[in-house]
Formats: sequence, C-alpha cells, structure tokens
Amino acid sequence: MLFYFRDFGPIGADASKSPVVSVLLPVRKRGVLTTVGEVHFLATPLSTFPGLNKINKRFRKWISENPCVFARRPGFVGEWDYFLEGSVRNWDSDVFALPAGMAALQRGSYFVSREDNKHMLDLICRALQLRGVEGVEQSNRS
Repeated sequence: MLFYFRDFGPIGADASKSPVVSVLLPVRKRGVLTTVGEVHFLATPLSTFPGLNKINKRFRKWISENPCVFARRPGFVGEWDYFLEGSVRNWDSDVFALPAGMAALQRGSYFVSREDNKHMLDLICRALQLRGVEGVEQSNRS
C-alpha cells in the first residue's frame, strides 16, 4: 500500500521526492513463514516535507513502545533471533513486534523478509524441516 499525504506537497514520478509512505503488510509463505511487516517513509531527505517528518517522528516514538526483537546496536541481546530467518537479520533498522507479531513469536512462528527469493525460502524451509518444524511447504511458490 502506498499512502500519499497531499497536504504536504505534490506527488511526482520519483517517490523519494514525494510525501509518500509505503506499508507492506505481513504475508504467510510456505505454511510456516510470515513476512515481517514494513513501513517506509520514502521522501529523501525527509526534512523536505516537515509535516511528513513530524509524522515519522511520532511513528518512531509509537513503534518503539513495542518490544524490539532485532537490532544491530552493540550490546543488544536478541532473544527472538532464532525465529528471524533469511535476510531479516541483514537489516540495518530495528525490528519491533506489534502485539500480534509478539504473540506469533511466543507461539514459535518464524519470520522472513518479503525480499527473500525462492532459493532463500527453499533453504530456510529445508533448515526448518531438519529442526523438526511441522507444516513446512516446499514448493515452487514463494
């Protein structure tokens, strides 16, 4: 989904110069994997749109009230790393779990990046099968 904030400026062909935010909702894959939801403020620099920048700051404050389940910060102890598979662990930004995501982690659900390709998903699914995880679907689908 792409949200356009028309009050903050015109939309153009280049999303990085427009007041837009993309939201990628979690998607179930291969029976046992769920993609991590994502929110991206696309304007660069964000200060170009002061109103959108203000919303971004409020969003960051709100999201940080939820448990951080992954971070690259020195000293961060990630007790949920085991359930984050594929390229999710390559991200620079922190990963926060909203209530439904935290409940899924506590139930032992596994999460991947939306950008993980078929080959990566095949490798992840094979590793999960070797761990004894039930319900893994090996298929041509991603």
